[in-house]
Amino acid sequence: MLLRARVTALSAAAAGLLAATSPTAVAAPPAKAVAPVGEVRIGLIAESTARCLGMPDKAPLKGIPGLTTFTINDLTRMRAPGHDKCVKQIIETPANPVNELIKKLLASKTSAPAPGGQTPRSAGTERAPEIGPQLGLLQETLNKACVGLPEKVNVQNIVALVNVGVQDINVLSNPQHQQCIEKQTQNGEDPMAHILDEIPILVGNPSNGS
Repeated sequence: MLLRARVTALSAAAAGLLAATSPTAVAAPPAKAVAPVGEVRIGLIAESTARCLGMPDKAPLKGIPGLTTFTINDLTRMRAPGHDKCVKQIIETPANPVNELIKKLLASKTSAPAPGGQTPRSAGTERAPEIGPQLGLLQETLNKACVGLPEKVNVQNIVALVNVGVQDINVLSNPQHQQCIEKQTQNGEDPMAHILDEIPILVGNPSNGS
């Protein structure tokens, strides 16, 4: 009986030792949330234009006032009947938020410190190019892959966006271009995420970045 008790005790001790030395299972990292293809953000547009076109409300953008994002699904609304009144609204708005952002981005390029901390001579003296009313800004890679809008004001040299003039609304919202963008964003990743982080810093609102 005593021998049996000792054997039982040794077995229990061995089991405890094995449990203590066995590797602990590592919890898998949580799956990265991805947006459905149609809801992937692909560009920027004025909030007033988005409301006019009937786009759903989006979360406010920190450090980028007056603007919101548009998605692949929103391209359909850009070609819906009545969109011409929204284009007219853009043309008649002197302080179009898209144009204002473009001006600030271009100004950030000319005012950026030169190597050694010196301010370039052109800072504050170079006039921004005259540009017509702009509908929005489209992520540059998607433009090159699918839409092919000309890069007119060199915003893409500062941040990965291409300006979309009001005259380009039908080109941007073309169903074939929309299908192409859907294929390019099938993985659900957000091509605008890092851009929305960069813009507040470039235009002088680093504390308000998203």
